Amino acid sequence: MPQVWPWRDQDGGGIMSWWPLVWESLLGVDPSNGMLVPGLASAWEVSADSLTIRFTIRSDVLWHDGTPFRAEDAAAALRYFASPASHSLWRAGLLNVAEVRQVSSEVVEVRLNQPDCSVLYSLGQVPILPASVTAARQAGETPSEIPGTGPMVLVEARESGEVLLRPFAGYRRPAGIEEFRYYPFETPAALREAWEAGDLDAARFPAGSLTHIPNAADRQVLGYPGGEYMLVYYNLARRPLKDVNVRKALAMALDRASIARQASPMGATLLGGTLLPAHWAMRTAPEGLPAFDLHQAESLLTAAGWGDADGDGLRDHDEQPLVLNVVTNGENPLRMAAAALVAQAFRSVGMESEVHYVEWGVFLDQLFRRDFDIAVLSWPFPLDPDQRMFWLSAETRAGSGFNFVGWENSESDELLQQAAGVPACDPQARARLYGEWTRLLLDELPVVPLFAPHEQLWLRPHIAGASPSPFAGPLWDAPWWHYQ
Repeated sequence: MPQVWPWRDQDGGGIMSWWPLVWESLLGVDPSNGMLVPGLASAWEVSADSLTIRFTIRSDVLWHDGTPFRAEDAAAALRYFASPASHSLWRAGLLNVAEVRQVSSEVVEVRLNQPDCSVLYSLGQVPILPASVTAARQAGETPSEIPGTGPMVLVEARESGEVLLRPFAGYRRPAGIEEFRYYPFETPAALREAWEAGDLDAARFPAGSLTHIPNAADRQVLGYPGGEYMLVYYNLARRPLKDVNVRKALAMALDRASIARQASPMGATLLGGTLLPAHWAMRTAPEGLPAFDLHQAESLLTAAGWGDADGDGLRDHDEQPLVLNVVTNGENPLRMAAAALVAQAFRSVGMESEVHYVEWGVFLDQLFRRDFDIAVLSWPFPLDPDQRMFWLSAETRAGSGFNFVGWENSESDELLQQAAGVPACDPQARARLYGEWTRLLLDELPVVPLFAPHEQLWLRPHIAGASPSPFAGPLWDAPWWHYQ
């Protein structure tokens, strides 16, 4: 079996789907709302100043080789993945970690440099490995076998990326399947060909990868929001878009439900903010997006000074035409379809609007330099609701800031900073603050949230028990799938 070090994502997201079945983390994610739940830690506590996090480690867990899981293992894994030497995908979320120490046989304590509740998600999702494995990695070695604590055991891994998993008899909940084989595919077309040939029991199709889903008796089709959210980005440096009433009018011109249906034939969930409606931090958010109303959109534009003086159907102000073009990247059919529909909607209220499809690198450069009028982009916001890097006023600097629209708002900054450092990281207090922030976002409308395109999990009719989640992933319950 080739050496497996699963925390370098080499196959476009596939390995990230199956490794949590083998290597567990201190915390899990509630599949219904994204809330953190106990994992290898039975409990956790955050200090009032939000600088110290204590994890209480479970005492009833075994590694796949039969040895007991210990607090020492958890502490060593957190230290390793937080260190520059790990070169891991977890490192970026752990930069604020100052110290990790084992307080007792049951408690691991993490100290932060500054309050930051989002670090709890990063710490909670780190894969926990035996202390001997992290010690070997620090010495530059990769052990031939890396036991986990999860419901499945890694039996075989091939250079092609194919893996074979079987149930762990010592797990605290019996599995419903006898084995699980994962096969990576280069393209959705190759995946579908394998499905049609009858080679697979389950298949995951990424958002935008299917344009036609026929009804067939040989499959169950389970759709769920993927990891990216489609938004319309206004460049607030453009003269017309400085006016919130113009931004609101253009939002009213968008029939978001129709755009979602046409652009994402695999299905979509309409957004009411920058998080999914089911996310725990959206439970106090208002339903404040302007409703689709072409007549009201036209009235707002006219009231804002953008009328049709010469009756040619195109709006202008002081003899300057209302021209705002829409840009997205041409390699992404889903974004291209959404951008075309958005520009069409804007033209319907008298604005000149062309669609420009550019290469991904050119698109990113335009976003970072804020060299665009309106952009359509689907972006993978993190599971924790902290989005300071996207919306703080300090992130508007051209060339590097992720606040592509240039939204500078002191109230927004204050709410985001408060929510990130709430005393004891209380979820209810955080949800209240994010609800207030979402209300402000919808009042100011620097962006228009559109929809979250759906991925699809296809299953043969005889398989039961699957419930793919936008928060926990498509395979979180795979060990307990069963035949019906």
